Amino acid sequence: MKGGKRPGAGRPKGSKNKTNEKIREHFEKLLVDNLKKMQDDLDKLDHNQRLQYMALLGKYVLPTMKAIEVTANLESPEVDMTEWK
Repeated sequence: MKGGKRPGAGRPKGSKNKTNEKIREHFEKLLVDNLKKMQDDLDKLDHNQRLQYMALLGKYVLPTMKAIEVTANLESPEVDMTEWK
């Protein structure tokens, strides 16, 4: 039997990729071990650079908000100008 979905094939749903997990652990350790150096580097940046850097890093820490669609009627109501004096 070739191709297609087979019962029991592949990684179980919800299980973690072991390679990615190891990489994350090592990267987290690298960051934790260098927090002081990163703070020193941040302190050397000007205000705008620091905000850009923090916004860039924020997308890896904070969940991304989903865009929403808004439907609105923006037409103004009709006004009878003959009654104005």
